Amino acid sequence: MIMMNNLTPTNFEDFVDSLNPDAYILDGLNDCILGVVDGVLCYSYTRLVEHFVHDGMSHDEAEDWVSFNIIGLNPSINTFLICDDHLLVT
Repeated sequence: MIMMNNLTPTNFEDFVDSLNPDAYILDGLNDCILGVVDGVLCYSYTRLVEHFVHDGMSHDEAEDWVSFNIIGLNPSINTFLICDDHLLVT
């Protein structure tokens, strides 16, 4: 996995062209990207939930939102990945 630390709009654009043509880029959630795996973006489940809590949802509402509206739209492994970053070892 290519880890994306301190992701900015400038360096984000640098690697977009190398993504799988079927890869999804979740609008407004660049701060939740952990890195790139096999040409698709890997999003942090924890960061996704925290993003929506910051936007005003309760923790339970944010988890439900992420489960239904983000994980639920993932039709194949070639689009994007959601990682449980508590399991990642660096």
